[in-house]
Amino acid sequence: QWDQATVYRYNKAYQAVGSFNSNQKSMMQVWGESDEAAWYSANWQQGTVTRHEGKNNAMTWNFNTGTNAGGVAADDKQVYAMRDSSLTVWMLDKKTGKQINTMALLGGTIGSIQGSLVVWGDKLYRGNPAGDVWRYDLNNGQHDGVNFKVTGSINNMSFNGQEYCISANSSTVYCYDLFGSTCPK
Repeated sequence: QWDQATVYRYNKAYQAVGSFNSNQKSMMQVWGESDEAAWYSANWQQGTVTRHEGKNNAMTWNFNTGTNAGGVAADDKQVYAMRDSSLTVWMLDKKTGKQINTMALLGGTIGSIQGSLVVWGDKLYRGNPAGDVWRYDLNNGQHDGVNFKVTGSINNMSFNGQEYCISANSSTVYCYDLFGSTCPK
């Protein structure tokens, strides 16, 4: 919930399964681990990306982005973090939060990012509030020619391993299958 500390949880059938107090405000994006209870948040006004352990809110580490943190995502290797209006991606160690490397995204669009970052396989998806989603190769940061437009603006986003679901700060949610027929290849 924007500017509040509540994290609402849903299952794959989009049913509410509870909520908890994160003790973290201004979360622009939350990304959960599928194989452990850890989760990450991009914290807009604090300019940080943090790792938390479970619902007990124990913060493991804190990475300073220098200004508004716009997005966070993770794969089995590392955490990816971005500022709100930059094409630089920080790659962070999952356990320590230490910077491993940076990568510049090449091609695509610059627009702001407000919690619409996804990493899956060797691809990074970056959306902007105008509703544009661009796909990049994680090996070199190059736009790979795939982009698509979503319905409305992207003010909220979730990813369940298959669908990129967005909302324009309303209860209307649109989902796009990144690997199927609703996402242009």
